[in-house]
Amino acid sequence: MAESDVEDRCFVRRARAVRSGPGDGISRGRLAAFLFAALTFGSWHQAWAQPVTQTPGAPDKETGQAGTIAPEKADLARTCRSLIATARQDRRTIGDAVLQCQDAVKAAPDDIDLTFEYGQLLSDALVFDELAAIQFRKAAEQGHAGAQNALGIALINGRGVPQDLEEGVRWTREAAENGLAEAQNNLGSLYAAGIGVPADIEKAVFWMSQAAERGDRQAQYNLGEAYATGEGVDQDWDQARSWYEKAAANGETRAGFRLWRIYSEGRGVDADIPSSLSWLRKAAEGGHAEAQVTLGDHYRAGRGVASDPVEATNWYRAAARQGFPPGQFLFGLSLARDRDFAESRTWMERAAENGHPDAQYMMGLFHHDGLGGLDRDPARAAEWYRRAAASGQRDAITALRELDPNEAGGAAPGQEGQAQ
Repeated sequence: MAESDVEDRCFVRRARAVRSGPGDGISRGRLAAFLFAALTFGSWHQAWAQPVTQTPGAPDKETGQAGTIAPEKADLARTCRSLIATARQDRRTIGDAVLQCQDAVKAAPDDIDLTFEYGQLLSDALVFDELAAIQFRKAAEQGHAGAQNALGIALINGRGVPQDLEEGVRWTREAAENGLAEAQNNLGSLYAAGIGVPADIEKAVFWMSQAAERGDRQAQYNLGEAYATGEGVDQDWDQARSWYEKAAANGETRAGFRLWRIYSEGRGVDADIPSSLSWLRKAAEGGHAEAQVTLGDHYRAGRGVASDPVEATNWYRAAARQGFPPGQFLFGLSLARDRDFAESRTWMERAAENGHPDAQYMMGLFHHDGLGGLDRDPARAAEWYRRAAASGQRDAITALRELDPNEAGGAAPGQEGQAQ
């Protein structure tokens, strides 16, 4: 099983990067491909839930404000902020927070922090993008750096406003020059990817360095990547390790995974297996799916730790539950080895549908042999074998050759040849 190097390279707290596939990278140098996939708003990725509302009315299409104004605007602001905090933990309350915060913002139009927070709440709701952009612009025009950054990314993405890369970069730069670390990291990412500005790795590293020095963990990780790859700076493993360690200490699990590789392969340092495993475990415990699979592999093979198939399965399960295809496959494989074919098929199918070739081959076996509650179905088995063979999975190619063409529902030899 090949390790996946596809990770979120640049995600920011009000403008998160989305996971990209192997074909989504930026062509302007390795660092650009590493650092920037796409900027997007929102900290939730679930469907909008119908809120339980206590205040009548809905946001006005132009102002995003409605409802009645309570006499004590300070109390309204406190209530609004409390509801926002609750909504971040429990999405079911977000609708009530939106309605309650309308009154607070209307009562205190000069409170640009509250206006910005209300814009964030509207953006998180996923259905009020235009209203969120209006709030961001109000606060941005009054000098709020967070709102300037949020408005810049909205313009770059065309979310809630017509896409305008030039204006988006202008607002992002203004926030960066106002000292907002997130915006500095964003601006560096834009330079790395050449989005809205000419690609310029040196400027990218400059702005990321500004953010990293201010403690932004994502910029610290990005700067570690720059020194590790030698893009925009001289390659320097000591510097790379130093920035990765700062990012990892701030909770950036990708950095811990990078440190595992540095210490296990001896890049710029003597190989140190105990240190490498310590960083790997921290990344896995922090929720890094590839680290979880890798730690599971260590337990399965007994590399640097005592062999423990149960512990290996536990880590595969953790990665599988995050939707990581290699974790889904390996968890399914562990279940199959324990002869729990029904549960194994569930996870194998998820991995197979997510494009994992080995899981696709296994689904072929499940259909061919009638495992996991399936009836024997050579034709369906051939379909899965073809999908796996198209990715070069050798066992699937062999299985296709061995199937009787008539029994396999016409598993055409020509398709096998294309897979090779």
